[in-house]
Amino acid sequence: MNQQLNIDVIINQHENILKTMLVLSKHLSLYDEDNAVVQTASAKLLSGLKAAQAANLPVQISVAKNNFMVLGELLNPNNQLFSKYAYRMFQHGITTFTLTAELTIPSLYRFLRVIMGSPDDTWKADGIINLLEQKQIDGIIVTQMSRKDFLLVDGKDQADKNKIRSVADHFWERYARSLISAFADTDLDSLAQTGFDPALLARRLSLLLTGTTGEEQSQFNKALIRCITTTQAHYPKSERLEILIKLAELINHFDDEPRQEIVKELCKLPIPKTFAEDLCNNLSNKVILNALYQATSGQNYSSPMMLSLVMKLAESREVVSQQEINRLSRDEKGFLKKAGELLSNEDIAQYVPAEYQKTLLDVLADQQPPTVLSRELKSLKTSLEHFQIDLQTAQLSLYLLEHGPDKNQMPALYQQLVKSLQFYLDAGDFAGTLALCRSIFTQANHKDTQFPSNMIPSSLLKQAVTAACYQGKDHRIMLGDIIDLVGSPFISPLLELTISETNRTNRFFYLSCLKKLGQQVIDAAASYLDNNQWYVVRNMLLLLGELEAKEQLPRIRPLLNHSHTKVRQEALKTCLLLGDTLSIKEIMAGLHSKNRQEALNAILMTKLINHAEITKHLLAMLGEKSLFNFDLELKKNLVQALAEKVHPGALGVFSKILNGRNLFHRQGIEQLKIEIIRVLAKYPADQADPLLRQQLNKGNVEAANLARQILQRNKQEKNP
Repeated sequence: MNQQLNIDVIINQHENILKTMLVLSKHLSLYDEDNAVVQTASAKLLSGLKAAQAANLPVQISVAKNNFMVLGELLNPNNQLFSKYAYRMFQHGITTFTLTAELTIPSLYRFLRVIMGSPDDTWKADGIINLLEQKQIDGIIVTQMSRKDFLLVDGKDQADKNKIRSVADHFWERYARSLISAFADTDLDSLAQTGFDPALLARRLSLLLTGTTGEEQSQFNKALIRCITTTQAHYPKSERLEILIKLAELINHFDDEPRQEIVKELCKLPIPKTFAEDLCNNLSNKVILNALYQATSGQNYSSPMMLSLVMKLAESREVVSQQEINRLSRDEKGFLKKAGELLSNEDIAQYVPAEYQKTLLDVLADQQPPTVLSRELKSLKTSLEHFQIDLQTAQLSLYLLEHGPDKNQMPALYQQLVKSLQFYLDAGDFAGTLALCRSIFTQANHKDTQFPSNMIPSSLLKQAVTAACYQGKDHRIMLGDIIDLVGSPFISPLLELTISETNRTNRFFYLSCLKKLGQQVIDAAASYLDNNQWYVVRNMLLLLGELEAKEQLPRIRPLLNHSHTKVRQEALKTCLLLGDTLSIKEIMAGLHSKNRQEALNAILMTKLINHAEITKHLLAMLGEKSLFNFDLELKKNLVQALAEKVHPGALGVFSKILNGRNLFHRQGIEQLKIEIIRVLAKYPADQADPLLRQQLNKGNVEAANLARQILQRNKQEKNP
């Protein structure tokens, strides 16, 4: 019994500490750290920790998906706040956390802010343990799940793999389109039907590259390398790996001649070792062999890291003999020696000024050049890379535009600016794209240099939209600014994306972008109302309703008789939003229809409008009493429809039902009362509280408890 008592004491102590943590988290989200309520909650938490430590009780709490546990016991499983907070910690991958005596107030605040932050930030930092180290949070010890364990909790491993493939496939399609769109007369549709299969794409590109000039091959190589380097910024790692596998497969299937040129550029890449390993591990033996001889030939520059990695892979895969590996290693080490021999002591005086001769000889004698020289050489090499050249070209084009270029050169300059936009997008630099757009389109005040936005190809605009869609909130905000600058050229790409997109979230993002363009979208959107696909028509109706396109009512009304139910419902909804009198009459007729489903649909539609006559009918239907027929679902929908607009006139009818009795439909009336109490939470406290107080000592226990909870919440909101 004493043991059970001790367990209860421990659980109670941990529960109090956790409650204080929750309160402190809430306060930190509302107030500064020096606020009195924050300091009071902090002092209370530290006091609880000291009391536990004084009793030699370790404050260690386990995190289940929706609960906290101590000593195998759930902490207050009915506490919804505990459940939500546990789930938030679970999303950050925390399995247990221990608060130690070393915990300080600053570390505590930083920890709580991590938990309140986005779980994506935690996983991007490779887990909660790494993130706590980065933020220098001491005094809190955590154990964490791996990402795989996190997915397996609900058996979602396979589903998540499918999701990863879906996102990776999207980015792969974006890369594939950017690679092949550089060539004229390419059949993108046939490749799209294959999902832009890397092997098929490589064969098609090999054919297109056959007979091209060295400059064209070089431009293509730059585009492909840009795709590879852009992938570095993609998170999480699992999705990045899926994309790299496709890029490696593409390289594997190129014909020999274009592949050799690509491998030559690949060996120069200054990319992180782990990223290079992920790519090279998926290259075929033939490509590795090609890279090995390219890197050790001495004819082209290869980064030391790539050289080491290629040699290691060639040796482990046994694509060449050990003797050949040793020979190539010796040759590589001999290059610097040969360079020294080219400038012998006899010749150096002829070519090198006296003050530099000793330094040069010292450099040639040492296989490792001085640190300062290495840094300068690296800086020089970086400035000569394709990326930097493209960046400088973009900046130069912008400079010319801003400083009154020759009118005869304007067409060429415009084309170069479009290429610069493409360069920034391919590099994944949305901030750079936005900055360039701002600079380009602020020239609108100068008529001679006004940039014609219709010169920007639709494919580039589509790329911008889809990239923003998958990159997160910040990119979407920047896209909104770009749309404001570019304007109407975005209409067609956005409509096409809306029609083809299968993901609901993305589709509504595209619709929000169209809405941002305003009235100029209306005619283009209305042209799709005759489309054969019902979901296209429905989406256009949704857009026209939000754009308040009243002039399109003659084209919308016929859709009230469309063959598809969802189109009919959306057409009616749109007509109501646009204040169509015929539709309001139809709703009135629907409310009194003998067909129960039609009546329910009409009630749902009334949530969209605030019409005095319709409200009057809803109140009459709710207050109507029937001896034999009592449709609980219909009555509940009436209550919800009236509460949707927070109609004060509904309170009188609500009060009559709450205080009334019905011997014939007692159970149904009790359920209706609970629904009324639930929707009273939407009303201002001064209007709802009198009705709620009446229910504390009336009706069933469930209704009384619900009323009590809402009253308590109203009180807390009034006196936080």
